[in-house]
This record gives sequence, structure tokens and C-alpha cells, in this order.
Amino acid sequence: MWVKIVGNMLVIDKSFLNHVLKELFTREALLELATGFLAVVFFRTLPNQKAELVRVVNKGINLQTLAIGNGTNYILMIQTANICVDVLGKEGMQAVNLCSYAIAKSRFLHKLLFVYGNWSDSSNSRIIHHIFYKEIICISGCLQFQGWV
Repeated sequence: MWVKIVGNMLVIDKSFLNHVLKELFTREALLELATGFLAVVFFRTLPNQKAELVRVVNKGINLQTLAIGNGTNYILMIQTANICVDVLGKEGMQAVNLCSYAIAKSRFLHKLLFVYGNWSDSSNSRIIHHIFYKEIICISGCLQFQGWV
């Protein structure tokens, strides 16, 4: 079993994760522990463990989950996550067909997450601003027409 804390990151291996996922209270303890770190890395895990981790996070925190995989052994995790990204590889196209996004190389992941994420945030803020503006104009017109202003 291997658990290590590196800076503000938690690193956990397959055997420790196997023991944690057996009981409900240990799953909750892992989730509580993991929320205290900026990043949590699980390495050498089985495909069903990956999917179970995504389920634990979805049920425990109710946040959007992003799964990043590069082959067929990530299919269960990709199907469980809300948003999934697949890095094209030599293992086949089955995972690519299930993903929200597919990228050719892992170096494009930075652009996908930060550039397009920033564009998404700015477009969402413009839409919210437009909705408030539209509502203020419509309500003020209705109030003025009724003679309340």
C-alpha cells in the first residue's frame, strides 16, 4: 500500500484504493481527505476502481467530474463521468466514440482546459449579463406602461 503527500497533492496506489473502496465509511473518509488537496492522483488502478472513484465523487460532492483517458481501459470511467476527454492512442477508437472531447496529443489538453474553459466562462458571463439587461428593460417598460413609475 502506498499513499504519499507531495506539496498540496495526494498520491494513492491500487492496493490502498482496493481497501478503501470496500466499505462505505472508508469511501466517505477518502472523499473528505481528498477534498483538502488541490489534486489527487491515483495510479496503477483497475478500470472498475476508476469508475467507482468517479461515482463516489459524483454522489459525495455533487460536482461535475472530468475524466481524462487514453485508451480502452478508461471506458468505464469515461461512461461514469459528466465530461470526458480522450487522448487518441493506438488502443482503438471505442473510447473516442464515447467521449465529449477527443484530442490528438496530450499537449493539447492544456489548451482545451484553460483556453476553451476561459472562453466558456466569458460567454456564460455575457449571457447572464444579457439576461439581466433584458429583464430590467422588460420590467421597467411594463411598470412605466402601468403608470407605477
